[in-house]
Amino acid sequence: MKTRSTFSALLVVLSLAGCAQEDRERTDEDYQRLLQSHPSLFKAPVPLGTAFNKEVSFLKKTGQISKGQFNKISTAIDKSTVRFDVPPAILWCLLYQESRFDVFRNATEPNLARGIGQFLQRALDELNEDPDLFAKGTKDRLNEVIKPEPFPIAFSIYPESALRSIQLGKTTKIPMQSKNSYYRIETGIAASAAYLNNRYRQLASALRKNKIGYHPDLLWLYAVAAYNKGTRAVFAVLNGERTVKGIDGLEDLLTNPTNTYSLLTDTKLLDYRLRPIWGINKRRRYAQEMSKNFEMIYSCAFGEEK
Repeated sequence: MKTRSTFSALLVVLSLAGCAQEDRERTDEDYQRLLQSHPSLFKAPVPLGTAFNKEVSFLKKTGQISKGQFNKISTAIDKSTVRFDVPPAILWCLLYQESRFDVFRNATEPNLARGIGQFLQRALDELNEDPDLFAKGTKDRLNEVIKPEPFPIAFSIYPESALRSIQLGKTTKIPMQSKNSYYRIETGIAASAAYLNNRYRQLASALRKNKIGYHPDLLWLYAVAAYNKGTRAVFAVLNGERTVKGIDGLEDLLTNPTNTYSLLTDTKLLDYRLRPIWGINKRRRYAQEMSKNFEMIYSCAFGEEK
């Protein structure tokens, strides 16, 4: 069963596919030439940003995150990056930007994004209802994390009395959550990594299908944007760029880190590209959020404070 957000994103994929065919027929040789891997941009096992490291030290010093909790987060990230094949620094920075590693963030607010990876209900629905839609084996890998507890992963909190403690911000003494709860550190991080990997696979599949070249490492930056505002938003942006610059211009964008950064931090351009999806007020707010979120994660991961 596909969620509504997945269906909407696939509609935009079809739009991207149709536009690509209008430019020129691409050969396998063209595609393979553009897909040749450059030296990896994403091998760092931890974020390189100085601001990130300073803020993590501050969280520890002020007791907002305990040494034990941070060690659990670190171990879970290490395991999830291997299990779901995501770049370590990217996952570190995404989770930090989303929640400052607050496992119970917005846990009592069902209409808001919740937990360490700031999941909406539809993100859990994707993983629970069709976990292998974009990457085969996702369910098996998630089961490794939550066994012997069964699917689905849920926004469950144990015991009920913990809800009051969360509302008061007193979460240090809340018992460990069940393995299939998104509020368990290991489960929340694994689910977030799986969802990020799905965004990457969804983008890569559409580009490969249409023989559009991309840098396989650089595509993670677009996956980060898709995690934040949905894959259909990224498709809308790329489709708009292709319309203006053609397929060669789109491929240059997808293989050039400088141009990628310029695009994904250009609030006005993002606002313009998102017109097919949202009305003026929402898209302006989302364009600003998308740009700020990307810039923070980029500088956190690569240590290039702009």
